[in-house]
Amino acid sequence: MKLCCLTLLLAGCQSEVIVTKREPVFPPGQYLSECPLDYSDRTPAGVIRTLAAGIDCERADKRAIRCWVASFDGEECNGGE
Repeated sequence: MKLCCLTLLLAGCQSEVIVTKREPVFPPGQYLSECPLDYSDRTPAGVIRTLAAGIDCERADKRAIRCWVASFDGEECNGGE
């Protein structure tokens, strides 16, 4: 009971109410788009090359997003490694 009254008493001392609203910040669109891949070469070697290119593209996007986040913290980007 005492804690409740103290809380109400202290809340009444505030002269200004500050309302904050968080707005989401998203990375630039080029980091969120799909990597273009060419699936025209249907040989096993061609499929492996295409999958490897896709993995490399996704890794590059992740690296770019890590650098983008680091720019908000004032840190220098080293490629996320």
